[in-house]
Amino acid sequence: ENWINNATNEYNPLLWWQNYNKIKHNRINNVRYSTLSNVFNMLSALHQLISLLPTFGDSLFSHNLVAYNALGINEVKRRYFDLNRREQQTNCVLVETELFATPVGTYRFQDDPNNIDLDSIVDSTKLNRFLGRDFNLI
Repeated sequence: ENWINNATNEYNPLLWWQNYNKIKHNRINNVRYSTLSNVFNMLSALHQLISLLPTFGDSLFSHNLVAYNALGINEVKRRYFDLNRREQQTNCVLVETELFATPVGTYRFQDDPNNIDLDSIVDSTKLNRFLGRDFNLI
């Protein structure tokens, strides 16, 4: 639904998706679309998809990709699987790698990292390092 142009109500795929399809259908003639920016956007989208699908939940936990710090892994597992079933949860679980972080729940990151509501996110060492803020002081 986010790829629908509100003005025309028509399907409007993101640029990286259009470029991906060009490369997929004709790699030689469309090699110019093989950019680091497109790869980064594709991997980010893949991370978001894997993070939000409960099918991958057990694998995310077994590979230590879900932040749980002080809450403990059992509580965060319960929250992760509950959040994927119920849309009205206000707190979220954070699925993160060294490059990407995706909140699972109703909370979404703001465009400006200074506006990230840390009270809505399970404590995360990686996100804390990225933001340069101490979760305990906010």
